[in-house]
Amino acid sequence: MTQSSTDPITVSLLVPCHNAARFLPRLWASVRAQTIPFAECIVYDDASTDDTAAVARSLGATVLRGESNVGPAGGRNRLIEAASSPWVHFHDADDVLHPDFVARMSARAANGDADVVLCQVDWLDETSGETVLRWRYNEEAYHGPHAPSDMVFNIIGGIGGLYRAESLRAIGGFRTTLRYWEDLDLHLRLWRSGARIRVVDAVLSLAYRHESSTSNSNLRTVWRVKTGLLEEYLGDPFLRPRLERNIGEEARSILARQLNLGDAAGARSSLELALRAGAEVPETSNPLLRAFRLVFGPWAATRLQHRIRSVLIALQ
Repeated sequence: MTQSSTDPITVSLLVPCHNAARFLPRLWASVRAQTIPFAECIVYDDASTDDTAAVARSLGATVLRGESNVGPAGGRNRLIEAASSPWVHFHDADDVLHPDFVARMSARAANGDADVVLCQVDWLDETSGETVLRWRYNEEAYHGPHAPSDMVFNIIGGIGGLYRAESLRAIGGFRTTLRYWEDLDLHLRLWRSGARIRVVDAVLSLAYRHESSTSNSNLRTVWRVKTGLLEEYLGDPFLRPRLERNIGEEARSILARQLNLGDAAGARSSLELALRAGAEVPETSNPLLRAFRLVFGPWAATRLQHRIRSVLIALQ
């Protein structure tokens, strides 16, 4: 049954964790500072090898324990199953919340015209505390036919969302085959299901960036996964006309990142995707490079362009 606008809004906090014992006390300080408390707090311990479960219990959380690591999507699905509140919020163990998160987000949900409520999110450098990235959302972007494009290229993170639990269950939750970009895929499927997305224009969630936590090997996988998702969306008859041009541009951008990472195989896949989406690769107005592309093909021309740019950057 859909919750009416006259029902009180209660929210379950759902935290998937893997080896997060050292972060949980900081998150819980922000949880306890909420001006309106969460109705329940549930932690999914995804086969941690540290004291995550014990620390979570000491902080007052209900703990679900996984015997084998299922990843963030699988952990969140377990949490959705366990939640008893009609609204849920996912938060990462190493991030924090503004004290008014529950109050302001639940007040917007209480209007009765939303299935997803988003807030703005700031990313902070773990060491300096400086803001290094801002995730900003515009409610109007999710009302029209261009919503898929905004979702694919202006990524929505779960840590900035409040979700009607029944809407998540109706689409089967997160896709467990995805270890990266599962939030992107979830929000796109929610939109396709008819979920109504609203925005509170305030920074109510804060994420921390740990530059040392992501190796080049992980980044190679991250970008390969996104290329795979974009290939899937390009093959979708509903999404292709809405995303084709944007997919070409994004594949070209991923290609450049992969070359910087030395991932030639991933870069070739992104190149092929960009070409299928109608993008010019490499994008250039240089007549010599255009001629080189005609003779030797787009892959050779792209690598040459990348080498030239790398040399120029090194000389600066």
